[in-house]
Amino acid sequence: MTSCHAKLKTDKQKNDKRPNIISDYNLGVDRIKSSRYAMLMLYLIADMCINSSFILMSH
Repeated sequence: MTSCHAKLKTDKQKNDKRPNIISDYNLGVDRIKSSRYAMLMLYLIADMCINSSFILMSH
């Protein structure tokens, strides 16, 4: 064990007091959520197309 601890790196340009690792984590979380919504939208559009084609073919 050591008694020396590294200082947390912060972003001086943005005047942000959070450590850089937290900002990096938040960027990654945004990508996860957006990909989840993209897959949901793809599923809903495909479902709508299948239902519409079934209705058109049944008439």
